[in-house]
Amino acid sequence: MNSKLVEEQTKTAQHSIEIKDLKKGNCKLKVGNICYFAVIRDEYYVNYDGAVDICKKRNADVGLIRDEESYNAIMNYTRRNIPKEKAWALIWTGIKIDPMTGDVTPADSFIKWFPGNPRTGIKYKDRTNVILDVHAGPNDRYQGMVNVPPIWVRHGVVCEILI
Repeated sequence: MNSKLVEEQTKTAQHSIEIKDLKKGNCKLKVGNICYFAVIRDEYYVNYDGAVDICKKRNADVGLIRDEESYNAIMNYTRRNIPKEKAWALIWTGIKIDPMTGDVTPADSFIKWFPGNPRTGIKYKDRTNVILDVHAGPNDRYQGMVNVPPIWVRHGVVCEILI
């Protein structure tokens, strides 16, 4: 029992140090009181559950997009971090959609759909999660948010920490 308590205290102390580091300016992308960062690889390797794990291991949550400023900042940040041999990156967000109703969760999320999306109706009932499709060219009109099944594997995830 004592070893579990010591382990939890150590984790809490480490998390406090990481938050202090972020507040000192070691955040890759800060929008308001949120620090965003992305974990991106050059091949498809992570489904949504894996994306959640990636963020949790870094004491973060899968990132939400709350407004247009955050959306543009995350898109530009991701664009700068696309692996050199790729022309685009597909990354998980924490936004969900009910493909039967088109309702998005959280309800106040900023949404900018990729042309032809969201895919809704019974045929797309398993497309409950929202990814960002980010192209290297900022003016490419074929980029934005896409709803996909959580079992699909993608390049990575955007994570967030409230600071």
